[in-house]
Amino acid sequence: MDVIFRTNTLRKCYELEGEAERKWGSDVGKLYAGRIDILRAISNIDELHLFQSLHYHKLTGPRRGQRSITIQGLWRVILVPGPGNTEITVHEVVDYHEE
Repeated sequence: MDVIFRTNTLRKCYELEGEAERKWGSDVGKLYAGRIDILRAISNIDELHLFQSLHYHKLTGPRRGQRSITIQGLWRVILVPGPGNTEITVHEVVDYHEE
């Protein structure tokens, strides 16, 4: 799947080892790149349901139209699907339960 990053910071956190760890801490930072690797390896967004540990689901309310996958604990990668379910935008990384 084609993965687009909403910000340069999100892209750098994926591409540069240690950048994500500095931003979100060691545990979340180490797992972030692995989650992006999974997104890049699948052919369409529906395949995320095959990875039960990601707890992929659609969001509601003010986040309607967005999707979420688990990094660890309450940390999530917020995603926005593109046309044809073969493109995804990494929108943000957040503990959205604190919002």
